[in-house]
Amino acid sequence: MKPNQSSPGVNRKTVEAQEPTIGAAIIQIITAFAPAPEAVARRAYAIYEKQGSKHGYAVKHWLEAEAQLFGGVERESQMHPGSSLFKTEH
Repeated sequence: MKPNQSSPGVNRKTVEAQEPTIGAAIIQIITAFAPAPEAVARRAYAIYEKQGSKHGYAVKHWLEAEAQLFGGVERESQMHPGSSLFKTEH
């Protein structure tokens, strides 16, 4: 068999479709470390209250909450369910 030929009965497009792309791998990695949206919402609301409950800063509060959670503050207890692989045992 020539090196560039596939085995009989193997559909090359099917094989290629099953290979993960770099983009898909990056999304999987980010998702594994991403805090649950509910955790971000709770943190953002706490920031909102701490900063005087001023309206008009929802996006700022959300991004600050994400930054705190991604940075490791309460990361272990607030991880997305699919990321239990990274939790430590006590």
